[in-house]
This record gives sequence, C-alpha cells and structure tokens, in this order.
Amino acid sequence: MHKHISLISALLFYLMLLTACSQKDIVYDNGIPREISVRFMWDNAPAANVDGMTLYFFPVSEGTRLWRFNISGRDGGKIEIPDGTYSMIAVNNDLPGVRFSSPESYNTFLASARITAENGDIAPTGMLYGAAIDRVTVTPCGVSYITPQGTVKDCSHSLVRCYPDSLSTQYCVILRDVENSDKVRSVRARLSGVATSLLIASAQSSGSPGASQFTLNRSDNSTNTFTGKTTAFGTPPGEPSFLLYVNATMHDGKVYTKSFDVTSQVINSPWKRTVLIILEGVSFPEVEPPDNPDDPDVGIDVGIDGWELIEIDYDTSNPSSYGQ
Repeated sequence: MHKHISLISALLFYLMLLTACSQKDIVYDNGIPREISVRFMWDNAPAANVDGMTLYFFPVSEGTRLWRFNISGRDGGKIEIPDGTYSMIAVNNDLPGVRFSSPESYNTFLASARITAENGDIAPTGMLYGAAIDRVTVTPCGVSYITPQGTVKDCSHSLVRCYPDSLSTQYCVILRDVENSDKVRSVRARLSGVATSLLIASAQSSGSPGASQFTLNRSDNSTNTFTGKTTAFGTPPGEPSFLLYVNATMHDGKVYTKSFDVTSQVINSPWKRTVLIILEGVSFPEVEPPDNPDDPDVGIDVGIDGWELIEIDYDTSNPSSYGQ
C-alpha cells in the first residue's frame, strides 16, 4: 500500500513539474548550473570577422554574482550558468585598443578607448561589435528572453540567439586634388571631437571628446590623393565640434599643420557607423630653398596660407609628439 502511495505521489509530482514547465512558472533552487547555447547571428554585421566574443550575465536579483564567459570564434558555443534571470551583454574580445569598465551594472557597462598620449589622444578602437539582451531567464525547462524588438522568445532547447551590431564608428578621410603633393614626405591626420567611450546596453556614446591620430597615405591611383581612416565611438553628448588637423612633413624635415572644421560632414553623415570626410584642393606649403642657406631666418616658417610650422623636436617613433 505504501508503495502505491509513493508511486502515485511521484506521478503527481512529475505531472505538476510538466505543467509548471509548460507555463514557465517555476520554483527552482539557485546555484544549479544549466547548460545553455548562445548563437551569434551576424545579420546586422555580415562582414564581421572576430576572433572571439565575451559574454557578461548581470543578475537581476541582488546577492548573486556576475558571470563572464569567453567563446572563441564568431559562431557561438555552450556555457553553464545557474538558474536565474539575467541581463546579458556580448562584445568581441579581440581589440587591444578598447578596455571595459563598470562591470557591476548592465546599464553602466562601458567600453573606453585607450589613452596613448599625455594630451589625452586615444588609440583607434578598431571595430567593436556588441549586443544586449535585457532579460534572459534560465530554468530547468529551458530559457526565455526578450529580443531588442520586444518579442518574448521561449526555447525548450536552451538556445539564445544574439545579434551583434557595429558599435564603433569608422572615419574615412580623403584629401582630393592636393596641390604641391610632391613637396611632402609624409602626411598624418588628427581628428578631434570623437567620443572616447560608449555604453554597450544602450549603444550611446559617452565621455568627454578626444582625438585620434592616423596616417594619410598616397593613393595608388593618384599621387594627388591621400587617404586614411581611424575608429572611435562616434559623436559625444552635447554640442559636437570636429576638427581635422593635417600634419605635413616636408622633404626638408619641417612639419606644418593646418586645421579644418569638418563638423558638418561628421554630424550630417548618412551612415551612422561610417563617416566620410572629404577635403578638396588642399594646398601644401610650397617650401622654397633659401637664397642664403647659411641664414637660418631665411625661408618660410609660419603663416603659409594657414599652415603653421610646428616648432618642436618630434620623435618619429612617437607620432603623438606632433600635431597637438
């Protein structure tokens, strides 16, 4: 008799568990690890080629820990995480120019560009890809989560589909129809006004404006065209102002700089994550040899059509020492 009662009790418990699973109304013990699969869907960034992704699971309830997982490649993989409700962030982990901070909070989780110079110039961030899912619930019956579009997904196979998107902004600079290009040995640029950090969950730029330096190379198709690019975190909050400093090193070793206001090109870009900056007809200084080579005051020094001579001894191994 006792055996029948035990069997009936077990069957009733099993039926109750099945009913609970079908309704996703579960009482479960925290701390039990569950295996779930995370799949990265690259519909929003089909050209992305990442070495790996890092997942951050921020617990919604207090008193539980943050979970972090590294997954190699771009496809995804399996992880084990205790039952619970989390907010999830995924970012690629192959960018030496980016550091992550404020991991205690989903809404304040921050990506920041690395500072490379005393004047606050930043390293190019590279292309950061990220995705955020506000609610992921892990249960014995699978996972449920809310997509960025607000759709609730229930998956008994414990699969979470994650859609990373481009978060960095790429700035492409073109100097076209350049005059006196034969007078210069090399050209560098410094774009100021870019955001130095970004909130991953909201994909919003933050932080004070910074500047990024990069090289402008002669085009293979024309010696009168120079091109270059850098990456940062878009337009910072407030009233944006973007200046492009062009630094020209002449054949005699002198370095001249000239600034161009490119604010309108940046803020009016038709593409959110790709900004094209084009300057037409830039004329480099036409430096002439002095009549008296022994006279150091003879020749062109400053104020050449807006170009200014940089009066410093710069170290070619440290590009940040000029163009400031």
